[in-house]
Amino acid sequence: MLKVIDLLSLDEFESFRLVSDQRGLFNDVTGTSILDWEMPDSIARDFRPGDFVFITLYMMDPAPANMLKRFKALINVNVAAIGIKVPDAEHFALPDEILDLANAHRIPLFLYTEAYLEDLIFAIRSAVFYNDANRVSLDYLRFLMESNDDMAFSIAKKLNPLFHDNLVCFCCIPTSDAVASLDRALDEYRRTLTYNLYIYKSGDAFIKCSRCLMLIYTSEEPIPQQPDALVTILKGFNVNLTGFSVGSSDPKSGLGLLREAVKEAVSAAISAFIDGAEQKLFSQIGSDGLIIPYIDSKPHVGFYQKTLKRITGYDEKHGSHLLETLICYMDCNGDVSLAAKKLFQHGNTIRYRIDKIKHVLGISNSADAYIQLYMFTKMHKIYSILNEEPLI
Repeated sequence: MLKVIDLLSLDEFESFRLVSDQRGLFNDVTGTSILDWEMPDSIARDFRPGDFVFITLYMMDPAPANMLKRFKALINVNVAAIGIKVPDAEHFALPDEILDLANAHRIPLFLYTEAYLEDLIFAIRSAVFYNDANRVSLDYLRFLMESNDDMAFSIAKKLNPLFHDNLVCFCCIPTSDAVASLDRALDEYRRTLTYNLYIYKSGDAFIKCSRCLMLIYTSEEPIPQQPDALVTILKGFNVNLTGFSVGSSDPKSGLGLLREAVKEAVSAAISAFIDGAEQKLFSQIGSDGLIIPYIDSKPHVGFYQKTLKRITGYDEKHGSHLLETLICYMDCNGDVSLAAKKLFQHGNTIRYRIDKIKHVLGISNSADAYIQLYMFTKMHKIYSILNEEPLI
């Protein structure tokens, strides 16, 4: 749900100065309205809960006492916030009765000078519209991921009726400050769209998910597999993705493959995030493509849980650091000297711990043992990401 505080980051609200306390900044905004000369009876009838109300004629009211009555009526309606246009927001003071009333009911009051009313109304209606549209799109995306491939085409058309047949998906995971990064990116994308093409831009979709962005690009023509072509498509969304790990699916021909493309994009993004890379294509993630898409399968879960239990069980019993050593060892691609340097240990200590891990797990000293340790380490990192909260 759109909050009052979300609007303050928009350029149109740059001159707004909060004169009440801050407790109402997280009120839900569902619309906007203008107070001219309406009296309490008409306010109760015509204004709606959740409105961000703008008052432009405050200074012209011949009976200031009427304003207190109007404020009481607005508060009774449970509006989200009130903005009052004044000649000088820095030096103008509202009566204490109005400020006390607003604070008591947690209705934020703003004074502003520069903004045009039409721009403010458009900004709020657009923000509310897109906020609702994103929620609907996210519902369809989640439904897509939980359905079977036979339903992918019909769900894709509900997600965006203007989708073309050829498609590629991008999943973008913030590397830090996820909430702020996702909100910033969504606002940047929203600003690139015109009013008439507010959601659908040449058959694309831009969806803010729980912990990632999902970008879906479709085209009437086949999409090239080349990395440069995909980078160009990504730039076409006009969003600064600095601070994101971006994963791209392989290009697909047919909306029935949308679910597969989303899974590939998520897998590539997770692989990039784990490796600290800015961007990866699904075709570039190697063995991660054999692990990440099937991370919830029964064999994968069983292998991971059994291995984790044995290693952590030994650590808890003996006060050792086998799990920490294993992760560092694999991050160093099996280089004992480098792992020893990072862990401030002697090389023989690292060798002893790796041998102990193999003994605890009951695996032989072979290439297959290294593969098992590699897979477990990768899965441990993947689960640490996915277990916090679903990406989508």
